[in-house]
Amino acid sequence: MFLCEPPSIYPTPCSAASRPRALEGTSLKRLITRYVERGLEMRDTDTPVSKPARSPIPLIRPATGKPLPALSNADIHAILDQQDAEHARRS
Repeated sequence: MFLCEPPSIYPTPCSAASRPRALEGTSLKRLITRYVERGLEMRDTDTPVSKPARSPIPLIRPATGKPLPALSNADIHAILDQQDAEHARRS
């Protein structure tokens, strides 16, 4: 009998894809081999995936010897809300 994995309550992609093939007599090893071969073929023909834009490197200020003022949670949330609103306007 062909089993991909122990039975579970939730169907998984592996079990869903392999059960019909198991009835046809295809082994799990053959299914995985086909999957990997297709992936390698697609990688050669598809356009390259662009990398996501990186955030800018933060500026480092020279030490002044003075402590930086602490921000309260309300101040931090206000800054984040302002950044969200600016981002929404640009989108």
